[in-house]
Amino acid sequence: MVVQPARLPEQALFAIDQFVLAGGKLLMFIDPLNEPGSTTENPGQQNLLAAWGVQVPANQVLADSLYATPVVVANGQAPVRHPGALTLTRESMAQSDISSWGVDRVTLLNSGTLMPLKKSRTTFTPLLWSSERAYTFDGARFAQQDGFDAMLSEAAMRGRSSVIAARIQGPAYSAFPDGINGQKATLQKAANIHVVLVADTDLLSDRVWLAARTANGHQAQRPGNARFVFNTLDNLAAPDTLSAISPRASDGPQPGLLDRMRNEAAQSYRKKANLLEQRLDQAEKEWQTLNAPLSRLGSQALSSNTLLQALNKERLRLRLELHTLKKEAYKDVRQLERTVALLTIVTVPLMVSLLGLGILISHRRRQHPPAAAFY
Repeated sequence: MVVQPARLPEQALFAIDQFVLAGGKLLMFIDPLNEPGSTTENPGQQNLLAAWGVQVPANQVLADSLYATPVVVANGQAPVRHPGALTLTRESMAQSDISSWGVDRVTLLNSGTLMPLKKSRTTFTPLLWSSERAYTFDGARFAQQDGFDAMLSEAAMRGRSSVIAARIQGPAYSAFPDGINGQKATLQKAANIHVVLVADTDLLSDRVWLAARTANGHQAQRPGNARFVFNTLDNLAAPDTLSAISPRASDGPQPGLLDRMRNEAAQSYRKKANLLEQRLDQAEKEWQTLNAPLSRLGSQALSSNTLLQALNKERLRLRLELHTLKKEAYKDVRQLERTVALLTIVTVPLMVSLLGLGILISHRRRQHPPAAAFY
Protein backbone atom coordinates (compact mmCIF):
# COMPACT_ATOMS: atom_id res chain seq x y z
CA MET A 1 0.00 0.00 0.00
CA VAL A 2 1.45 3.36 -1.06
CA VAL A 3 0.09 6.78 -0.07
CA GLN A 4 1.04 9.94 -1.99
CA PRO A 5 3.75 8.56 -4.32
CA ALA A 6 4.56 12.12 -5.48
CA ARG A 7 6.64 12.50 -2.31
CA LEU A 8 8.78 9.45 -3.11
CA PRO A 9 12.15 9.68 -4.91
CA GLU A 10 12.47 8.09 -8.35
CA GLN A 11 14.46 5.22 -6.86
CA ALA A 12 11.41 4.22 -4.79
CA LEU A 13 9.08 4.59 -7.79
CA PHE A 14 11.44 2.37 -9.79
CA ALA A 15 11.22 -0.26 -7.04
CA ILE A 16 7.40 -0.05 -7.15
CA ASP A 17 7.49 -0.47 -10.94
CA GLN A 18 9.59 -3.64 -10.69
CA PHE A 19 7.47 -4.97 -7.81
CA VAL A 20 4.27 -4.67 -9.84
CA LEU A 21 5.83 -6.21 -12.97
CA ALA A 22 7.06 -9.13 -10.86
CA GLY A 23 3.47 -9.97 -9.89
CA GLY A 24 3.16 -7.89 -6.74
CA LYS A 25 -0.26 -6.35 -6.09
CA LEU A 26 -0.56 -2.72 -5.12
CA LEU A 27 -3.07 -0.34 -3.53
CA MET A 28 -2.10 3.29 -4.19
CA PHE A 29 -3.67 6.55 -2.97
CA ILE A 30 -2.86 9.67 -5.00
CA ASP A 31 -3.53 13.28 -3.99
CA PRO A 32 -4.41 15.38 -7.07
CA LEU A 33 -3.21 18.61 -5.44
CA ASN A 34 0.38 19.65 -6.10
CA GLU A 35 2.87 19.71 -3.27
CA PRO A 36 3.31 23.16 -1.60
CA GLY A 37 5.70 25.22 -3.68
CA SER A 38 5.37 22.92 -6.69
CA THR A 39 3.51 23.83 -9.89
CA THR A 40 4.15 20.68 -11.94
CA GLU A 41 3.44 16.98 -11.64
CA ASN A 42 6.01 14.53 -10.34
CA PRO A 43 7.44 13.10 -13.60
CA GLY A 44 8.22 9.73 -12.03
CA GLN A 45 4.64 9.33 -10.79
CA GLN A 46 3.28 10.49 -14.15
CA ASN A 47 5.41 7.92 -16.03
CA LEU A 48 4.41 5.16 -13.62
CA LEU A 49 0.70 5.83 -14.11
CA ALA A 50 1.12 6.10 -17.88
CA ALA A 51 2.82 2.68 -17.94
CA TRP A 52 -0.30 1.28 -16.27
CA GLY A 53 -2.57 2.99 -18.79
CA VAL A 54 -4.11 5.66 -16.58
CA GLN A 55 -3.63 9.31 -15.63
CA VAL A 56 -4.65 11.60 -12.76
CA PRO A 57 -4.90 15.26 -13.92
CA ALA A 58 -2.76 17.34 -11.57
CA ASN A 59 -4.38 20.03 -9.41
CA GLN A 60 -7.86 19.16 -10.72
CA VAL A 61 -10.31 18.56 -7.87
CA LEU A 62 -13.75 17.03 -8.21
CA ALA A 63 -16.88 18.91 -7.07
CA ASP A 64 -20.23 17.10 -6.94
CA SER A 65 -23.49 18.98 -6.36
CA LEU A 66 -25.36 15.74 -5.57
CA TYR A 67 -22.92 14.19 -3.07
CA ALA A 68 -21.53 17.43 -1.57
CA THR A 69 -21.58 17.20 2.24
CA PRO A 70 -21.90 19.90 4.95
CA VAL A 71 -18.63 20.09 6.89
CA VAL A 72 -17.17 22.21 9.67
CA VAL A 73 -14.46 24.22 7.93
CA ALA A 74 -13.23 25.98 11.08
CA ASN A 75 -13.92 25.58 14.81
CA GLY A 76 -16.83 27.67 16.01
CA GLN A 77 -18.32 28.09 12.54
CA ALA A 78 -21.56 26.61 11.25
CA PRO A 79 -21.28 23.69 8.79
CA VAL A 80 -21.11 24.69 5.13
CA ARG A 81 -21.86 22.56 2.09
CA HIS A 82 -18.37 21.89 0.73
CA PRO A 83 -18.27 21.04 -3.02
CA GLY A 84 -15.18 18.85 -2.58
CA ALA A 85 -16.37 16.99 0.54
CA LEU A 86 -18.24 14.06 -1.00
CA THR A 87 -20.23 11.30 0.66
CA LEU A 88 -20.67 8.55 -1.93
CA THR A 89 -23.55 6.10 -1.54
CA ARG A 90 -23.98 2.54 -2.81
CA GLU A 91 -25.13 3.86 -6.19
CA SER A 92 -21.58 5.14 -6.78
CA MET A 93 -19.77 1.91 -5.90
CA ALA A 94 -19.06 -1.29 -7.83
CA GLN A 95 -21.74 -3.63 -6.50
CA SER A 96 -19.99 -6.88 -7.49
CA ASP A 97 -16.47 -5.97 -6.32
CA ILE A 98 -15.16 -7.16 -2.95
CA SER A 99 -13.80 -3.68 -2.18
CA SER A 100 -17.30 -2.30 -1.53
CA TRP A 101 -18.66 -5.35 0.32
CA GLY A 102 -20.56 -4.17 3.38
CA VAL A 103 -19.81 -0.49 2.63
CA ASP A 104 -22.82 1.87 2.64
CA ARG A 105 -20.97 5.17 2.18
CA VAL A 106 -17.49 6.53 1.60
CA THR A 107 -16.45 10.09 2.49
CA LEU A 108 -13.81 11.90 0.42
CA LEU A 109 -12.23 15.33 0.44
CA ASN A 110 -10.70 17.15 -2.54
CA SER A 111 -10.46 14.00 -4.61
CA GLY A 112 -9.18 13.82 -8.16
CA THR A 113 -10.26 11.74 -11.14
CA LEU A 114 -8.81 8.68 -12.85
CA MET A 115 -8.82 8.61 -16.66
CA PRO A 116 -7.80 5.61 -18.79
CA LEU A 117 -5.41 6.39 -21.63
CA LYS A 118 -6.74 5.80 -25.13
CA LYS A 119 -4.00 3.37 -26.20
CA SER A 120 -3.89 1.51 -22.90
CA ARG A 121 -3.82 -2.30 -22.96
CA THR A 122 -4.89 -2.67 -19.35
CA THR A 123 -8.47 -3.20 -18.16
CA PHE A 124 -9.93 -0.21 -16.30
CA THR A 125 -12.65 -1.28 -13.81
CA PRO A 126 -14.26 1.62 -11.84
CA LEU A 127 -14.76 1.02 -8.10
CA LEU A 128 -15.89 4.49 -6.96
CA TRP A 129 -17.34 7.27 -9.11
CA SER A 130 -19.16 10.58 -8.84
CA SER A 131 -22.71 11.42 -9.85
CA GLU A 132 -23.68 12.93 -13.19
CA ARG A 133 -23.74 16.36 -11.52
CA ALA A 134 -19.98 16.61 -10.94
CA TYR A 135 -17.16 18.56 -12.55
CA THR A 136 -13.45 19.18 -11.94
CA PHE A 137 -12.07 22.60 -10.98
CA ASP A 138 -8.65 24.05 -10.30
CA GLY A 139 -7.63 23.22 -6.74
CA ALA A 140 -7.12 26.91 -5.84
CA ARG A 141 -10.88 27.57 -6.11
CA PHE A 142 -11.61 25.28 -3.15
CA ALA A 143 -9.74 27.62 -0.81
CA GLN A 144 -12.38 30.35 -1.34
CA GLN A 145 -15.41 29.52 0.79
CA ASP A 146 -17.52 32.32 -0.69
CA GLY A 147 -17.39 30.60 -4.09
CA PHE A 148 -18.75 27.21 -2.98
CA ASP A 149 -22.34 27.87 -4.10
CA ALA A 150 -21.20 29.00 -7.55
CA MET A 151 -19.05 25.86 -7.94
CA LEU A 152 -21.96 23.60 -6.98
CA SER A 153 -24.24 25.30 -9.51
CA GLU A 154 -21.60 25.09 -12.23
CA ALA A 155 -20.94 21.41 -11.47
CA ALA A 156 -24.66 20.67 -11.77
CA MET A 157 -24.90 22.41 -15.16
CA ARG A 158 -21.69 21.06 -16.71
CA GLY A 159 -21.83 17.76 -14.88
CA ARG A 160 -20.46 14.40 -15.94
CA SER A 161 -19.63 11.26 -13.99
CA SER A 162 -15.94 10.77 -13.14
CA VAL A 163 -14.06 7.77 -11.76
CA ILE A 164 -12.37 8.23 -8.37
CA ALA A 165 -11.07 4.70 -7.73
CA ALA A 166 -10.41 1.87 -10.19
CA ARG A 167 -8.89 -1.58 -10.50
CA ILE A 168 -6.17 -1.82 -13.18
CA GLN A 169 -5.35 -5.24 -14.63
CA GLY A 170 -3.67 -6.54 -17.78
CA PRO A 171 -0.39 -6.34 -19.73
CA ALA A 172 1.97 -3.45 -19.05
CA TYR A 173 5.50 -2.27 -19.78
CA SER A 174 8.06 -0.80 -17.39
CA ALA A 175 7.97 2.95 -16.74
CA PHE A 176 11.78 2.83 -16.48
CA PRO A 177 12.94 0.79 -19.49
CA ASP A 178 16.47 2.22 -19.25
CA GLY A 179 16.70 1.68 -15.51
CA ILE A 180 17.74 4.42 -13.08
CA ASN A 181 21.07 5.66 -11.72
CA GLY A 182 22.97 2.91 -13.46
CA GLN A 183 20.63 0.20 -12.16
CA LYS A 184 19.09 -1.81 -14.99
CA ALA A 185 15.42 -2.73 -15.14
CA THR A 186 15.32 -6.48 -14.53
CA LEU A 187 11.74 -6.67 -15.79
CA GLN A 188 10.63 -4.84 -18.92
CA LYS A 189 7.03 -6.04 -19.13
CA ALA A 190 4.41 -8.25 -17.53
CA ALA A 191 1.48 -10.18 -18.94
CA ASN A 192 -0.83 -9.18 -16.12
CA ILE A 193 -0.47 -6.52 -13.43
CA HIS A 194 -2.96 -5.88 -10.64
CA VAL A 195 -3.17 -2.38 -9.17
CA VAL A 196 -5.96 -0.51 -7.37
CA LEU A 197 -5.71 3.28 -7.67
CA VAL A 198 -7.61 5.82 -5.57
CA ALA A 199 -7.44 9.51 -6.55
CA ASP A 200 -7.72 10.72 -2.95
CA THR A 201 -5.65 10.50 0.23
CA ASP A 202 -7.96 12.29 2.67
CA LEU A 203 -10.34 9.32 2.90
CA LEU A 204 -7.64 7.75 5.13
CA SER A 205 -7.89 10.64 7.61
CA ASP A 206 -10.19 10.59 10.64
CA ARG A 207 -10.76 14.34 10.32
CA VAL A 208 -12.70 13.79 7.08
CA TRP A 209 -15.52 11.74 8.57
CA LEU A 210 -15.41 13.70 11.85
CA ALA A 211 -15.99 16.94 9.92
CA ALA A 212 -18.98 15.61 7.96
CA ARG A 213 -22.39 16.86 9.12
CA THR A 214 -26.00 16.13 8.26
CA ALA A 215 -28.33 18.77 6.84
CA ASN A 216 -29.38 19.59 10.45
CA GLY A 217 -25.78 20.19 11.52
CA HIS A 218 -25.40 16.96 13.51
CA GLN A 219 -22.37 14.72 13.07
CA ALA A 220 -22.93 12.31 10.20
CA GLN A 221 -22.86 8.56 10.61
CA ARG A 222 -19.38 7.11 10.38
CA PRO A 223 -18.63 6.13 6.76
CA GLY A 224 -17.15 2.86 5.54
CA ASN A 225 -13.75 4.29 4.55
CA ALA A 226 -11.77 1.86 6.69
CA ARG A 227 -13.80 -1.10 5.51
CA PHE A 228 -13.27 -0.13 1.87
CA VAL A 229 -9.48 -0.03 2.45
CA PHE A 230 -9.31 -3.30 4.37
CA ASN A 231 -11.58 -5.09 1.90
CA THR A 232 -9.26 -4.04 -0.93
CA LEU A 233 -6.09 -4.97 0.96
CA ASP A 234 -7.47 -8.39 1.91
CA ASN A 235 -8.44 -9.00 -1.70
CA LEU A 236 -5.00 -8.04 -3.03
CA ALA A 237 -3.13 -10.02 -0.37
CA ALA A 238 -5.11 -13.22 -0.95
CA PRO A 239 -3.97 -15.98 -3.36
CA ASP A 240 -5.36 -15.74 -6.88
CA THR A 241 -7.90 -18.51 -6.25
CA LEU A 242 -9.38 -16.49 -3.37
CA SER A 243 -8.97 -12.99 -4.77
CA ALA A 244 -11.00 -14.03 -7.83
CA ILE A 245 -14.05 -14.56 -5.61
CA SER A 246 -16.39 -11.59 -5.79
CA PRO A 247 -19.71 -10.94 -4.05
CA ARG A 248 -22.85 -11.11 -6.11
CA ALA A 249 -25.16 -8.14 -6.03
CA SER A 250 -28.13 -10.54 -6.01
CA ASP A 251 -27.11 -12.27 -2.75
CA GLY A 252 -29.09 -9.83 -0.65
CA PRO A 253 -32.82 -9.25 -0.82
CA GLN A 254 -33.74 -7.45 -4.01
CA PRO A 255 -35.76 -4.24 -3.66
CA GLY A 256 -39.40 -4.54 -4.65
CA LEU A 257 -41.36 -2.25 -6.93
CA LEU A 258 -42.23 0.15 -4.12
CA ASP A 259 -38.60 0.38 -2.92
CA ARG A 260 -37.36 1.05 -6.44
CA MET A 261 -39.97 3.76 -6.91
CA ARG A 262 -38.94 5.37 -3.60
CA ASN A 263 -35.27 5.38 -4.65
CA GLU A 264 -36.07 6.87 -8.05
CA ALA A 265 -38.28 9.54 -6.45
CA ALA A 266 -35.53 10.42 -3.93
CA GLN A 267 -32.93 10.78 -6.70
CA SER A 268 -35.29 12.86 -8.83
CA TYR A 269 -36.11 15.14 -5.90
CA ARG A 270 -32.46 15.52 -4.87
CA LYS A 271 -31.35 16.51 -8.39
CA LYS A 272 -33.99 19.26 -8.62
CA ALA A 273 -33.85 20.42 -5.01
CA ASN A 274 -30.14 21.18 -4.72
CA LEU A 275 -30.32 24.68 -6.16
CA LEU A 276 -33.42 25.58 -4.13
CA GLU A 277 -31.78 24.33 -0.92
CA GLN A 278 -28.68 26.41 -1.62
CA ARG A 279 -30.81 29.52 -2.12
CA LEU A 280 -32.77 28.74 1.05
CA ASP A 281 -29.52 28.33 3.04
CA GLN A 282 -28.29 31.69 1.74
CA ALA A 283 -31.58 33.38 2.61
CA GLU A 284 -31.49 31.83 6.11
CA LYS A 285 -27.96 33.14 6.72
CA GLU A 286 -28.88 36.66 5.59
CA TRP A 287 -32.08 36.60 7.64
CA GLN A 288 -30.24 35.52 10.81
CA THR A 289 -27.61 38.22 10.26
CA LEU A 290 -30.20 40.97 9.95
CA ASN A 291 -32.47 39.60 12.67
CA ALA A 292 -30.16 40.76 15.49
CA PRO A 293 -31.73 43.24 17.98
CA LEU A 294 -31.49 46.79 16.66
CA SER A 295 -29.67 49.21 18.95
CA ARG A 296 -31.08 52.39 17.44
CA LEU A 297 -33.91 53.65 15.29
CA GLY A 298 -33.62 55.49 12.01
CA SER A 299 -33.46 54.92 8.29
CA GLN A 300 -31.04 52.03 8.74
CA ALA A 301 -33.47 50.21 11.01
CA LEU A 302 -36.34 50.84 8.62
CA SER A 303 -34.36 49.55 5.64
CA SER A 304 -33.30 46.51 7.69
CA ASN A 305 -36.92 45.81 8.60
CA THR A 306 -37.91 46.05 4.93
CA LEU A 307 -35.12 43.66 3.95
CA LEU A 308 -36.09 41.30 6.75
CA GLN A 309 -39.66 41.18 5.46
CA ALA A 310 -38.42 40.45 1.94
CA LEU A 311 -36.09 37.72 3.18
CA ASN A 312 -38.85 36.20 5.27
CA LYS A 313 -41.13 36.03 2.23
CA GLU A 314 -38.29 34.48 0.22
CA ARG A 315 -37.73 31.84 2.93
CA LEU A 316 -41.41 30.93 2.99
CA ARG A 317 -41.60 30.82 -0.81
CA LEU A 318 -38.54 28.54 -1.12
CA ARG A 319 -39.86 26.19 1.56
CA LEU A 320 -43.20 26.02 -0.26
CA GLU A 321 -41.42 25.29 -3.55
CA LEU A 322 -39.41 22.49 -1.93
CA HIS A 323 -42.57 21.03 -0.40
CA THR A 324 -44.34 21.17 -3.77
CA LEU A 325 -41.33 19.64 -5.52
CA LYS A 326 -41.15 16.78 -3.03
CA LYS A 327 -44.89 16.20 -3.27
CA GLU A 328 -44.65 16.00 -7.07
CA ALA A 329 -41.61 13.68 -7.01
CA TYR A 330 -43.31 11.24 -4.62
CA LYS A 331 -46.78 11.48 -6.22
CA ASP A 332 -46.66 8.03 -7.86
CA VAL A 333 -45.15 6.48 -4.73
CA ARG A 334 -47.88 7.87 -2.49
CA GLN A 335 -50.57 6.69 -4.91
CA LEU A 336 -49.16 3.15 -4.95
CA GLU A 337 -48.83 3.18 -1.14
CA ARG A 338 -52.50 4.18 -0.80
CA THR A 339 -53.53 1.44 -3.23
CA VAL A 340 -51.55 -1.19 -1.33
CA ALA A 341 -52.95 0.02 2.00
CA LEU A 342 -56.50 -0.06 0.65
CA LEU A 343 -56.06 -3.58 -0.73
CA THR A 344 -54.61 -4.70 2.59
CA ILE A 345 -57.44 -3.13 4.59
CA VAL A 346 -60.13 -4.71 2.38
CA THR A 347 -58.53 -8.02 1.42
CA VAL A 348 -57.27 -9.23 4.80
CA PRO A 349 -60.61 -8.83 6.70
CA LEU A 350 -62.45 -10.35 3.73
CA MET A 351 -60.17 -13.41 3.70
CA VAL A 352 -60.52 -13.80 7.48
CA SER A 353 -64.31 -13.52 7.19
CA LEU A 354 -64.48 -16.11 4.41
CA LEU A 355 -62.21 -18.44 6.36
CA GLY A 356 -64.38 -18.06 9.46
CA LEU A 357 -67.57 -18.66 7.43
CA GLY A 358 -66.07 -21.81 5.94
CA ILE A 359 -65.10 -23.13 9.37
CA LEU A 360 -68.61 -22.37 10.70
CA ILE A 361 -70.35 -24.18 7.83
CA SER A 362 -68.03 -27.19 8.19
CA HIS A 363 -68.67 -27.32 11.94
CA ARG A 364 -72.46 -27.22 11.51
CA ARG A 365 -72.38 -29.97 8.90
CA ARG A 366 -70.52 -32.23 11.30
CA GLN A 367 -73.01 -31.53 14.08
CA HIS A 368 -76.16 -31.85 11.89
CA PRO A 369 -75.52 -34.25 9.01
CA PRO A 370 -78.23 -34.23 6.29
CA ALA A 371 -80.98 -36.87 6.75
CA ALA A 372 -80.61 -39.94 4.53
CA ALA A 373 -83.27 -40.44 1.87
CA PHE A 374 -84.95 -43.85 1.76
CA TYR A 375 -87.09 -45.07 -1.05
